Amino acid sequence: MYFCWSRWLFFAVVAGLALLSMLSGCGLKGPLYLPTEPVAEPVQAQESVAQDNNRK
Repeated sequence: MYFCWSRWLFFAVVAGLALLSMLSGCGLKGPLYLPTEPVAEPVQAQESVAQDNNRK
């Protein structure tokens, strides 16, 4: 049986892509699901925008 470089390269690329896809989630904060309801903006942010508009 002979050694085929293209087969080795194919398996190396597939293994590398699998490793990268597994590591892509590392370091991400928060839950690993999409929230069902949109998050409301904090009240302080809305008040500061209104104050900034009054200063102009």
